[in-house]
Parts: sequence; C-alpha cells; structure tokens
Amino acid sequence: MKFFGKYLGKNSDFVKSSQFIVAFLWFLAGPLLIAGLTAGRFPLFAWLMKGGIIILLFMAFALAALVVSFADKTGGFFLGLVGPGERSFRNLREQLSGELTVAREDRNKGRYDLALQRVNTYLEQDPEYAEALYLKAQILWEGFERGDEAREYLIRIINSIPKDESINRWARKTYAEIRNAEIS
Repeated sequence: MKFFGKYLGKNSDFVKSSQFIVAFLWFLAGPLLIAGLTAGRFPLFAWLMKGGIIILLFMAFALAALVVSFADKTGGFFLGLVGPGERSFRNLREQLSGELTVAREDRNKGRYDLALQRVNTYLEQDPEYAEALYLKAQILWEGFERGDEAREYLIRIINSIPKDESINRWARKTYAEIRNAEIS
C-alpha cells in the first residue's frame, strides 16, 4: 500500500497523481472498450460480468503504478502515457546552465543589467541554486552597489550550504568584503 500511496496519498504530488490517473484510465479503458464492442460475442464480456471487473480494476491500478514509477525513475515517457518524471527535474540545472554562463560573461563585460536579468530568469526556475544566488549577489554589489540585497543572497548560501563547500567559503568571503567596503 505504501507503493500506491506515493501516487494517490495525501502527500503525493499533483504531477504524479495526474500521471497515475491517466495511466489507470488508459489500462482500464482498453479492455472495457473491447468488452463493449464485443458485447455478448466473446468470452471477455461474460468474464467481466461474472466478477472479472474487480481483477481488471486491480490490474489497471497495478500497471498504472508501475508505468508512473518507470517514468519517474527514467525521466522519460512510457507508452506515450506519462512522463517526464523526477529525473528530468535533476537535469533542470544542466538545461539552464547556459543561462548562467551567459550571465557570468555579461557580468565580466560590465553588462550588469543584462546579467541581472539572466540570473533572475534562472532563479525563477531554480530559486535555491547556490551558484546562481552567488552570481546575483556579485552582480548586485559590483554593478549596482546594493550591498544590503547582495548580503541577503549570500546569507541564504551561508545558511543552506555546508561550511566545507567552496561556494559557502566564497559567500562568506564576499559577505565580509561587502561589509568592510560599506564600513570604510
């Protein structure tokens, strides 16, 4: 039951629940359509009328859960029914990495307005990505001298990333540089 609760329980997400329902209806509709078209002429109709509908419901339920689970693990589509799954969201940073690269180039060339626009676009899709937060802090400080805002983004990194990771060290160093510059 824990397996099925992942797709229909109160803690399930909307996408997985929707995928499950589509797959379930697909697996249920096929045999029912065949039974309806062959009403009385083939054994499937008689089997459904004698209680086979319960078995059909269970099989459709199990197959739907397997299909959604497969799509979730592979990040792909399954039988054209559901997808992409969880794996595709792990690739979001890869898909958007070009946006950050261009934003870095814009920052390095002094095009701070454009760089800020690009990093904001990235952060709309992935709001907690530390490298994007760090780049935004750099842009805000270097291009606009908005130290208070820059420090807010740096604090988010410092509080969410372990101290031994380089991005945390960079954020702490930049935070101190901004604070010292504003004091002097």
